[in-house]
Amino acid sequence: MKHDYGDALSKSILFFEGQRSGKLPSSQRMPWRQDSALRDGFQTVNKKQIDLVGGYYDAGDNVKFNFPMAFSTTMLAWSVIEFHELMGSDLQPALEAIQWATDYFLKCTSVPGVVYAQVGEGHADHNCWERPEDMDTPRTFFAVNTTSPGSEVSGEIAAALAASSMALRASNRTYAARLLSRAKTVFKFADTYQGSYNDSIGLWVCSFYCDYSGYQDELIWAAAWLYRASKLPFYSNYVLNNFHKLEPPYSGGSFAEFGWDTKHAGIYVLISKMDMDRRNQFIDKADKFVCSGLPESPTNFVSYSPGGLMFKAGGSNMQHSTALSFLLIVHARFSSRTKRVINCGNVAVKPSRLLQLARRQVDYILGHNPLNMSYMVGYGKKYPKKIHHRGSSLPSTRDHPQKIQCSQGASYFFRSDPNPNVLVGAVVGGPDIKDQYEDSRADFVHSEPTTYINAPLVGYTRVAKFKSRLSQIILIQGLILLVGALLNALPLTKGEDLDLLGLSSVILSFLSIIIGESGRRRSRSSFLKTYLILSFVTICLSLVSALKKNIFLKVLENGIANSWEKERVQFIEVAHISVEVLVLIFAASTTLSLTHNMSPPKRSS
Repeated sequence: MKHDYGDALSKSILFFEGQRSGKLPSSQRMPWRQDSALRDGFQTVNKKQIDLVGGYYDAGDNVKFNFPMAFSTTMLAWSVIEFHELMGSDLQPALEAIQWATDYFLKCTSVPGVVYAQVGEGHADHNCWERPEDMDTPRTFFAVNTTSPGSEVSGEIAAALAASSMALRASNRTYAARLLSRAKTVFKFADTYQGSYNDSIGLWVCSFYCDYSGYQDELIWAAAWLYRASKLPFYSNYVLNNFHKLEPPYSGGSFAEFGWDTKHAGIYVLISKMDMDRRNQFIDKADKFVCSGLPESPTNFVSYSPGGLMFKAGGSNMQHSTALSFLLIVHARFSSRTKRVINCGNVAVKPSRLLQLARRQVDYILGHNPLNMSYMVGYGKKYPKKIHHRGSSLPSTRDHPQKIQCSQGASYFFRSDPNPNVLVGAVVGGPDIKDQYEDSRADFVHSEPTTYINAPLVGYTRVAKFKSRLSQIILIQGLILLVGALLNALPLTKGEDLDLLGLSSVILSFLSIIIGESGRRRSRSSFLKTYLILSFVTICLSLVSALKKNIFLKVLENGIANSWEKERVQFIEVAHISVEVLVLIFAASTTLSLTHNMSPPKRSS
């Protein structure tokens, strides 16, 4: 079963536009969504006007839970940092999705000594089935501060701001510097006033996003991102001095866990790539994480459905498949660059095996599964139609401008009809461990989409697309350039010598194919950039060689008296220049397209 990974990537980013809260821009591509929650946070605190408009609704409800929202933002940013050279035209929408969140987090951290952790009352919201445009449930906002701390939510927001500063640096350096500065401030607050938001605002957060693994992992995660973004030794020293706190009794997490609550495996994979003292400790832990998820590993403890989907305890299982697969790809790229083989007991694991497993997960999500069903809404012919999502399941304000009250929405919830609004790109919680899925709004564990399911998917759908198509592009372009170079190098008429310039083009064509294919297999952008440079040089040499040969043929033609022989040379001249023009146009356009896809966006003012 073949998949259009590029289409899946575009849709997975588009999903975030359907989750937007606040004043929507004119560029909004989901027209059934309209402005919502425009008065969030409007209050004066310490003589400062608070504005908490913006951000994302985390799932199918209308509450803004900042802990999982921050993790989703960190993962979006990491996807861009890791794979921006492969994202092409999808890069700009991804950056916009990141900035929609960071604009909001700047508001949430604008008061010194305070971090806003949630907007909306979860219990009241969950008792209503309302469009976000209509909601009249309390928009109470909850904060952590110096006396009622919340190091996990503050630490994750710091990580999100730091990672986003790196993702956005090429397009807006001033804004990126502001994000990094704020990340440092928020991290200092989170570390100085340590404590869990379970104890501070647990009454409102713990039925939904209680922190079960402790907050030390978020502090170390944030410090790692701050070190990567700033290169300041303070943050690397913090990681090394507190690394032991990822183990009991400080933390309840596991080396094999990664998601909105537990950051352990993400920390190990992230730091493995960084220039830091005692890095080998993190590499060993990252390898241990990999071995815990490979089916053939003797230390595997991740379950798999009969159809091949990763399964871990807890609801909304797709969050595990997407997040863990993302880490597998990142660690595979690192292992490939460093020419490492991971040893899981007596099983030697090559980086290509990690990529294969991650790709199997995305293929399952997109429809290569026992039900032949895509779990991404709007992708493929068969996908969930009755997802657990208020805005999607209720008629839009365009089609039904009258307000739909809290209790009135229940009739739409229980309807058997498909949702009237397609939340394109949303990946639902997914099937059960037996690969069975009931398309039911009521079955929220399986039918509800979330931002933290989609965010990691943004990265590795692009890798799947790029690697599957790049091999064909490299081979076809290389062969065509080779044909053109051979036509220039080999004598076409009597008296013509072997052209050394053309011969150089032949050699460079071979080299570009070898380097390009090596870069594709190892996911090394430096190799791919070298391939592009060699392609450009080959095109230039071929152009000069073609002009030189054409001049030789023209001179030869003018010196021939025999009309038949002259016509033969003229034919060779026209055929040669025609073939060369076609070859060079194709090669140049393909090379320019690849160059564009691997370039960062232009910096905005």
